Amino acid sequence: YNQRNLDFMPDHILCIDEFTCKKFIDLGISSNRIHVVGHPYLEKVSCQKVKNRADGQEIRILLISQPVISNGSFEGIFSKQCGKRRLIDEISDSLKRLQVKCGKCLQATIRFHPKEQNNQALPAGIKIDKHQDLTTSLNEYDIVLGMDSMALVEAQLLGKYCISIGLPELESISDSSIPLAFTAKVKRLADLLPFLDDAVRCVGEMKTHPKRITDTFKLSTERSLNVLIKFVQGELS
Repeated sequence: YNQRNLDFMPDHILCIDEFTCKKFIDLGISSNRIHVVGHPYLEKVSCQKVKNRADGQEIRILLISQPVISNGSFEGIFSKQCGKRRLIDEISDSLKRLQVKCGKCLQATIRFHPKEQNNQALPAGIKIDKHQDLTTSLNEYDIVLGMDSMALVEAQLLGKYCISIGLPELESISDSSIPLAFTAKVKRLADLLPFLDDAVRCVGEMKTHPKRITDTFKLSTERSLNVLIKFVQGELS
């Protein structure tokens, strides 16, 4: 699309799930041109060997940010006001309280989105992730916080303890449907501290977390190739 005008349309579209398929149909595209195949790359991620980094004493937390595009501000989700304070300030204070409680070193780092406007000051003690490669970055952390980005999906598929932030203040930011259950989802600000507490305790005890891969990603490569073969052989109208 070029703004709201259809600029280019392939003969056939391979999409990740039924939610995306319906979106295309709502745009007026014929259903026989849309093929639900999953996501070959995410299938590959889900099959990777999990690298558990925690040593029980130091626990690393990664905040995966994403820009707010609905209002054109491109500010990060962690800069959003939740009540009277920014979300990142609430998270920082919660981690400080947990650190005193559990006696472990809790190191928080934020990974900014390339399009994000990140000109606000960070709370003391929160670092900035500078890795270019996402997988390299994810392998260095034990707990991952985000909203609904594909980076959070990758973290979940890699077996990380993932907390999805689903606060009312963020509801208007995205209309996407993630076909994957995260380890936990925070729907009220009051639940942030107990959810983080559960995550820190679970990681500190070196427990494993289910990847929770769904049928959405299984056999994605095979399904994609089947569509390609049918196209090449002229079996698709």
